[in-house]
Amino acid sequence: MCLLFLADIVLNKKGYGVVVDFGLAKEVDEGQTYTFCGTPDYLAPEIIRGTGHDWAVDCWGFGVFLFEMTNGTAPFYATNQARRQWKILKGFELVKLPPHFSSGLSDLISKLLIADPSKRLGRTQVGMQGIINHRWFAGFDWASFDGQGIDAPIKPKIPGDITTIGKKPKPQDEAPETDWEPDLKNLKEWL
Repeated sequence: MCLLFLADIVLNKKGYGVVVDFGLAKEVDEGQTYTFCGTPDYLAPEIIRGTGHDWAVDCWGFGVFLFEMTNGTAPFYATNQARRQWKILKGFELVKLPPHFSSGLSDLISKLLIADPSKRLGRTQVGMQGIINHRWFAGFDWASFDGQGIDAPIKPKIPGDITTIGKKPKPQDEAPETDWEPDLKNLKEWL
């Protein structure tokens, strides 16, 4: 069983990413699904083609995510939908890897953005272990990461009452007290 999802990632108080908003989650016990949904920059070629897809789309999305988080733009970015889809269908050959990418990161992303899902890293015979064992993650402490034992570089300040996040304070019912008194004698002159 796998869970195909298109969700958002937010940081918890320790600075770890948490997948939220499973509004478009879909549990797939076996085989493929034909649901067309997702963020346009993250759509895998098989979703656009409508040929059916499985968890390999999540590996594709991870490749797009890594590229975007390390470069600031999606690998298949375009200003219109038709051009974006054309670039995705053409595949990785159109992606220009930035010079600041390490050879390990470039290799990982190139293997995640393979148009043929059966050859995509994470979907091959070794499954997700292929991603975990990739050289870009060499020396990474997966056990500490899993237990949230690694200090994250960003720890957001989360208020005690999270229901107030993003909301404007309510206006006061009464005006604040003041010692100002208007001079109403000259009111006629003002009008």
